[in-house]
Amino acid sequence: MLEVPDIDQELRQARASAAQSHAGIDQATTQLALANTTTHRYSTLGQSGVVSQQEVDQFQATSDVQKTNVTASEAAFNSAQANVHRLEDLKNFGTLTAPFDGVITMRTAEVGQLVVSGAGGQPLFKVAEVDTLRVFINVPQLHASDVQVGMHAPIRVRELRDRVFDGFVARTSNEIDSMSRSLLTEVDIPNPDGVLLAGMYARVKLDMQQADRPLLVPATAVLFDAQGTRVAAIKDGVVHWKTVEIEGDLGDRLAIARGVAENETVAVMPSEQLAEGMRVVADEGKTDAPNASGDAKAAPKQP
Repeated sequence: MLEVPDIDQELRQARASAAQSHAGIDQATTQLALANTTTHRYSTLGQSGVVSQQEVDQFQATSDVQKTNVTASEAAFNSAQANVHRLEDLKNFGTLTAPFDGVITMRTAEVGQLVVSGAGGQPLFKVAEVDTLRVFINVPQLHASDVQVGMHAPIRVRELRDRVFDGFVARTSNEIDSMSRSLLTEVDIPNPDGVLLAGMYARVKLDMQQADRPLLVPATAVLFDAQGTRVAAIKDGVVHWKTVEIEGDLGDRLAIARGVAENETVAVMPSEQLAEGMRVVADEGKTDAPNASGDAKAAPKQP
């Protein structure tokens, strides 16, 4: 709880003003009752001719003025009460309450330190809700349409290699980022025992079954030149250039929509020196890319 002595002083002053305004209502009400009684008496006397009509009108006007004073006193009291409520709300800001149960992970204010309000201030505390953690991942556009809210998303962290945490997709941004061409996805992880800490890096696995999965080849296997987007396929020791269509970019791998068949051998790092029909010796290696076209390093065959 923060100490706000300036607001406390203003609040005491505002309450005193409200009490004074309330007393003003009582005073104006009493004066109105006296004015109404006097007006009634003079009206009766005026009918019998004991007093003049001017005197009757004068006291009637006094009664009307006192009625207006009562209305003005009530408005002043309402204004004073509104100021009291405003200051009470400001005083309540001195009590810091988080909207959820959590743990204070950072504190920037010390006892006795002056706290500045407004845009120039900084957060006093940082509170983390650790019973359920959120992991934010960027799903490539190639797989974005397969992400569904509620789908299972197991989580692993490097520090706890032998444990798998059950997560699920809570929500997505529903928009492909124009810079990264990916879908921002949020995965929630129940953390009742608190073993996971906020700020950890994690690996998320999404089980996406595509009816027509693209072929993945190393990014270096695709050549971009004046003749288009091509790969050098190796069949029976002969180079065959094939034009391909790229469906997605996964960084070190490219997803090929068409142009090359599964299990075909392609050159890992082709160059324009590989001519169509050139005979080469393929040094076939093993790729870690699933369902990729054969990852092979091609070199011109020595005569």
